[in-house]
Amino acid sequence: MSGDIEAGDYVKVKRFLESRIGSDKTVCLNSPGGSFFEGMKIASLFREEGVATYVPDRALCASACGIIFLGGTVWGDLPHSSRTLHVGGTLGFHYPYLNKQALGLGPFSAQQIDAAWKVAMMSVAEILENSEWLGISKDFMKEWMKHGEDSMLIIDTVKMAIMSNIQLDGIPHQSITNKAYEIACLNLVDAEAPSLKARSDDINFGYDPTPSSDLHQTKTLRSEDGKTITTFTKHEFDTYTRTTGCDFTGEVGGADLAARIWIGGMAAEVNEERTAELARPRVDPWFFFPPSYKLSSFSQTPARPQPPSR
Repeated sequence: MSGDIEAGDYVKVKRFLESRIGSDKTVCLNSPGGSFFEGMKIASLFREEGVATYVPDRALCASACGIIFLGGTVWGDLPHSSRTLHVGGTLGFHYPYLNKQALGLGPFSAQQIDAAWKVAMMSVAEILENSEWLGISKDFMKEWMKHGEDSMLIIDTVKMAIMSNIQLDGIPHQSITNKAYEIACLNLVDAEAPSLKARSDDINFGYDPTPSSDLHQTKTLRSEDGKTITTFTKHEFDTYTRTTGCDFTGEVGGADLAARIWIGGMAAEVNEERTAELARPRVDPWFFFPPSYKLSSFSQTPARPQPPSR
């Protein structure tokens, strides 16, 4: 799907999907944007029909196209978001604004200005109302609404990819060091902080892979059988912040890893005094890179051989 998003595109896309046979559908996106409301209709269609979205290498998907991208969905027993950005592509968002060129040079009457303002507010309300099925967090919404006609929120770092709850493609396989596990735990704790807070009264928790004082320290331990790695920041007696950590299980160093994120007391690293736990069935490979790591840098990272499949 390429070119500007215009009135009538929803009908065209719907007809196209009806002509496709099979349940697995993915639409590649390459568009600078266009009509916000048309984009919302297409995103809703993708959600209902179970259509995944993908921004390929060197493609641009911005503005209304970004809305469509967020509608990417696959259906199992329940709908699951399925929207993937190649690290060489560009994905951008901004809040809806009025196209002044389309409106003309003016001057505008008070009624015209009022009507235009209402359209803008309706557009923002539409995003807020549908944020749950679009699969976007409050933190992402806050960043999104900072950008309008003169700026764009570009998903260009690991932190932004995690915050926007999307998948990444084009990341070469890398060996996983202890430091990488520590970084992954930092990203997991940040990503799951709202859920952890909802499960515990201990809202003052934190994980820091680079502690700055003697009152807390980060440790990374391997189980005797080598199948589990635990990394945690242990906060000592007189600190306000609670111990926080992650247990990584699966084929350690391999592609399929799960994690359990937790907060607790002094002995929490040995499964005692844990006040909240949250399971993550899969830890995606970009979680092992620093939050500020640029997605464009992945394409410059030498690929390493993948481990043989079993």
